[in-house]
Amino acid sequence: KFAEPRIELINFRNHGVIAASRNEGIRRARGEYVAFLDSDDVWKPTKLECCIEQLNAGCALVCHGTIWRWEDGRTRNVTHGPERKASYQVLLYRDNCLATSATVVRKMILNEVGGFSTEPDFVTAEDYDLWLRIAKAGHQFCFIPGMLGEYRIHQANEGRYGRVKDAVLAVLDHHFVLDSRRHVFRQYKQRKRRSGVISANAWILGNTGDYQSAVHEFRLALKTWPLNWKAYAAGTLMVARWAISRLPKRS
Repeated sequence: KFAEPRIELINFRNHGVIAASRNEGIRRARGEYVAFLDSDDVWKPTKLECCIEQLNAGCALVCHGTIWRWEDGRTRNVTHGPERKASYQVLLYRDNCLATSATVVRKMILNEVGGFSTEPDFVTAEDYDLWLRIAKAGHQFCFIPGMLGEYRIHQANEGRYGRVKDAVLAVLDHHFVLDSRRHVFRQYKQRKRRSGVISANAWILGNTGDYQSAVHEFRLALKTWPLNWKAYAAGTLMVARWAISRLPKRS
C-alpha cells in the first residue's frame, strides 16, 4: 500500500539468522546512514532528524532513549550509554549499553567491520558483538537522552531471554579470547561478567513467575563467581517468593 518509490521490499530467507537479513539490507542500502526498525519497535517522527544531526557533527554511531511498553499499558523510559560506557573494555566487562532499533550508524563503519556476525551461537546477541567490534576499531559513539522510539514487550519476545543469555555468553567468550590486554585480574573479571549475565536472566525468570528456574540460575551465577552478592540477595528473595507461591490458598 506504500506509494513511495524509495521503499523497497526484499524477500529474504535468513534460516533463523537475523544477522543475514540485516547484512542484506546493509548491502542494498544506497544512503550514507543505516537505521534499524524491527517488528517490535516504533520510531517517533523526529528520530532520524535528531540522530542525523549528531552524525553530521562527526559521530560514527548514535543511540537514543527508548520507551518500553507492555501490553497491559505499563511503560518505562530507558536511556542508553553514556559515552564513557561505550569503550571496548567497558562494553566487554560491564554491559551492553545500546539497543539496535535505537541506533543509527554510518554505512561505511558497518562495511569496515564486516557487518553483523552470522555465527549461529550469536543469534539474538549479534548486535552486542557488532558494537564491541565498532568500539574496538576506535569509532566514536554518541547518545541522545530523548525518547525517540518505543519497544513493545509481549509474550513472544519475553520468552527469548534464555536464548539471549546463551548468545551473550557466546559473544563474551569470543571476545575474551580476542582481548589482548594481559592483566592480573582478567580471569576474575571474566567470571564476574559471566555471572552477571546469568543473574540478569535469573531475575527475569523470577519476574515471570518461574521461580524454580530462577533459583537454579542464581545457583549457577554463584558457582561461576561466588562473590556475586547480588545473586545471594536476589536468590534468597526468589526462594521466598517460590515458597509463598506454594502455600495453600485460603478458600
